[in-house]
Amino acid sequence: MNRQAFALLLLFFVLPLGLSSLAASQASAAQKWVQSGRVLVIGNDRGGLLKDRARLVEQLRRDGRKVEIRGNLCLSSCTMFLGARNVCVNPNTVFGFHGPSSYGRPLPRDQFDFWSNVMSRNFPAKLRGVFMASWRHRIDGYESVSGAQLIRQGFRSC
Repeated sequence: MNRQAFALLLLFFVLPLGLSSLAASQASAAQKWVQSGRVLVIGNDRGGLLKDRARLVEQLRRDGRKVEIRGNLCLSSCTMFLGARNVCVNPNTVFGFHGPSSYGRPLPRDQFDFWSNVMSRNFPAKLRGVFMASWRHRIDGYESVSGAQLIRQGFRSC
């Protein structure tokens, strides 16, 4: 195949496939959060990069924006939204906690401690205590807690 034929193949067949999967990926990410005025509604959220989530939660805290966690599940770094200043949870949401890792691999001790603190620094004291004593040591799977359990610990229901 000559260069021109290859370029045409790339332009008309390969790139559109890549762009459509990128668009689908972005649409999927957009569906897990919905902005409604000064309220951020969290749908099903399986987590993401700690640094990005920490920045977002800090911004939400600074702005005093309300966060409503309403999806069926809130896993991994999604649980950091519990540290927002003005947050409510759906009693039926399942929250999945685990400690920091590098794509499932353990971190060096200093990084593990640093990111554990980043993850939990805005949690209420009781939740932070349990996370730091126990849940952060789990990197394979999740420690599951229902929204109803969190409401009994003082979180507002929504």
